[in-house]
Amino acid sequence: MQTADRTQFHWDISLIQPLFTGFALTSQYEMTRLQDAIREEEKQQAILDIARDVKQAYFTVLLSQKMVAVAEDEVETLTAQRDDAQEFFDQGLIPRNDLLRSQVALASALQNREKVRADERLALINRLREIEDGVRLEITSAFLTLGVARANIETAQKALEQAQENWRIAKIQYDQQMVTSSDILDARAFPTQADSNYYRAGYGYLIALADLDRTVGKR
Repeated sequence: MQTADRTQFHWDISLIQPLFTGFALTSQYEMTRLQDAIREEEKQQAILDIARDVKQAYFTVLLSQKMVAVAEDEVETLTAQRDDAQEFFDQGLIPRNDLLRSQVALASALQNREKVRADERLALINRLREIEDGVRLEITSAFLTLGVARANIETAQKALEQAQENWRIAKIQYDQQMVTSSDILDARAFPTQADSNYYRAGYGYLIALADLDRTVGKR
């Protein structure tokens, strides 16, 4: 009886063991097929992502070039207007606040031109991102941003001084009823915008400097 029990026990084990081994082999095979399918899908998605990024970078470059052309045209136009205003002011044909308005408008255009020029350079860098080192790109971007911020501080400071002087003259003229309410409102808008630009430039420089420090690993 004991021998029979042992034999029966032995055959039970022999029947059960291959059953679970078969399940394991089937599961492993299916998992391998699934992993291969996942890797292939990830590869295709990566290819699509790269193609999208290249197209986006290319169109961004084209857009930035157009924005530079627009900004250059604006600076050219406002420079000519400022020169005319200076000549008219020297001849006593216009009040000083008219000259200051043209100077403030030109200063704002110059500031915008610096920004779109930097955007163009960044767009060109991004166009080459796939073949450049990511860290180098970040450092270059940080340096460009810092340079723009530094230039904007000087431009914004000058524009603020001109806007404040224009506002001072406009208030005197308004008190003497030499200008309309619309003129005084326009004159007040210039210092507000100039203040905002000045603070953006100053704190923008500090933010750009912090980004550069982080990029180069400086604490």
